[in-house]
Amino acid sequence: MDGGAEDGEGSGDDQRDVHAESSAIRAILCRKSGRSHPWITLSPPRNPLHRPREVVRAYWHFDDRRALLEEILDTWERVSVDEVIERVESEGGDARAKLRRLSALAASSDEPLRIDLAVRDWARREQTVAERLRRVDNRRMDYLRSLFGAFCPDEDDVEARCMVFYSLWIGSHFIAADHGARSRADVLKLALRRLEA
Repeated sequence: MDGGAEDGEGSGDDQRDVHAESSAIRAILCRKSGRSHPWITLSPPRNPLHRPREVVRAYWHFDDRRALLEEILDTWERVSVDEVIERVESEGGDARAKLRRLSALAASSDEPLRIDLAVRDWARREQTVAERLRRVDNRRMDYLRSLFGAFCPDEDDVEARCMVFYSLWIGSHFIAADHGARSRADVLKLALRRLEA
């Protein structure tokens, strides 16, 4: 094997691995602290191929990287699932009103989606993150099923509506199409109205 690894010139995949992890960790820790990042120092490894035990150095003390990872994923799950459901449910209303509130909450800031996409990228390369992502996705889908199921008697219809609703939030970010005189927000509102019908 040549000296590339010794020189710290990892492959593109290895460097993307580190960057995906760093992006997700930075976003979640900053969201948790309510601050920007001066107290969080992200350090790319000297050699990405060697996968150091800590990609993040924070002024928190953890026994090891796994403990840090668990704290990060717990924070992400709590903020992106528990707190969202709590906010949607706190104002009451029927299932359709809650779906509209959930949609408005998702559209109110780019930060939740940015964090979500960073975690999804990270999950492609780390099994622990992939397992947590599956759990979060399943919890979100379960909540959507409870809302759509309140006014849709057909289980297949409920599942299809949940999938479309969730896909709109995740997938719209990747679509660059124009919509004539309509904005993207207008089109998403139209889609939601049809899902509520």
